[in-house]
Amino acid sequence: MKAKKLALISLCLALITAFSGCGLFTQRADRRAVEYYASALALENADLEADAVVQLREAVRLDPEFRLAHSRLGELYMEQGRYENAAQAFENACRIDPYAFDDHLHLGQVYRVLEQFDQAIQTLRRACQLNPSSSEANFSLGATYYDNENYDLAEAFCNRAHQLEPDNGEILACLGDIYGKTGNEYEAIDAYRRSLELTPDRVDVMLRLGMTYLRQRRYQPAQFILERAAATAPDRPEPLLSLGYCMLCQQDLTAALNHYTRAYELAPRSPETLNGVGVTKMMIFLDNPTNPQLALDAVELWHRSLEINPDQPKIRNLLARYNRDWLNYSPAPTPTPTPTPAPSTTPQTTH
Repeated sequence: MKAKKLALISLCLALITAFSGCGLFTQRADRRAVEYYASALALENADLEADAVVQLREAVRLDPEFRLAHSRLGELYMEQGRYENAAQAFENACRIDPYAFDDHLHLGQVYRVLEQFDQAIQTLRRACQLNPSSSEANFSLGATYYDNENYDLAEAFCNRAHQLEPDNGEILACLGDIYGKTGNEYEAIDAYRRSLELTPDRVDVMLRLGMTYLRQRRYQPAQFILERAAATAPDRPEPLLSLGYCMLCQQDLTAALNHYTRAYELAPRSPETLNGVGVTKMMIFLDNPTNPQLALDAVELWHRSLEINPDQPKIRNLLARYNRDWLNYSPAPTPTPTPTPAPSTTPQTTH
């Protein structure tokens, strides 16, 4: 990447030298804009991106029709997470050159991050027209259709991207998400498994595969892949939360409590971990009501969870049902509460 930047710097400097007296820069601002652009590339090569942005802003101020400067400015804004600024820069670049594929692709991707899905779809369709063989453009368009809940078109463009780039695990993972949404869970499992063959350490894909198995009540393969996820990412609570839910489904309350407790130790202020430990402790108490402290702990954990996130109607219902009065006057077992499913683990596709 740095070699490419150095080559661009050399090219810009050569152009300035070669054409400064030959009429290429008909206005002083044009020549100065290129100088600022070359300076920005040099700063970027020295890992001084913030200073490079300043130089590029000056370049486009001096020459508003300098597409390369708008384009590079948008890319730097993207890297910095300044997506609204990036959108404006890429919009200028696309206005100046309606046939610039990279600028249309990046603008569509920025619109998607900003959740401006209609604009993203329109721009990414243009990118696909400009370069139909780009797997990235087809995948970005398919992923945007997925975000917009148009799963038929999402599948069509992601399949096109997969045909163009069959060894891309991220595309396969997105196809798994699409198949899951359309009820084709066996196809989802196949896509997730093939994705993991290409990218074995993708914990998010392991979690999505595990939850798909759980929806099918295939507890053993779910447990296997979720244990693999927990071993791959021992510092993340999500695999342990999913494992806890998996063990609840199998009525192994001791193992469920162990997993939820470990998740709680990693994320003590997460409503999901507090709820998981609370539900499991209450279920253990209801199964054998000899230790009321378990139920008291559950109630306390649910209250703490609601302090963090008050918008949890299921937890409020549990508290209404298993309150302190119930603990004092109803020592006999009652039906167990429904386990709270593990949180959704489907991330936004980032390609």
